[in-house]
Amino acid sequence: MFLKDQERIALLNASLTPDELDRVISTVQQRNPHAFHTQESLHTRVFFNQPLHGEPCKGFIHFAPPQPGNR
Repeated sequence: MFLKDQERIALLNASLTPDELDRVISTVQQRNPHAFHTQESLHTRVFFNQPLHGEPCKGFIHFAPPQPGNR
């Protein structure tokens, strides 16, 4: 369940352009679907930082204070 170095580089390079990033994510997901979590696998993951958007998880190490506008 890992990204290959080439996939990481492609994602980093595309991160400056949202449309390009969406295209690269789609391509990487098609070629390496096991590198991405599913709703089922997120329930088993322990995050280092608390998820900010309510993603399901088994737990987290650091509590994230409320973000402005997300109360």
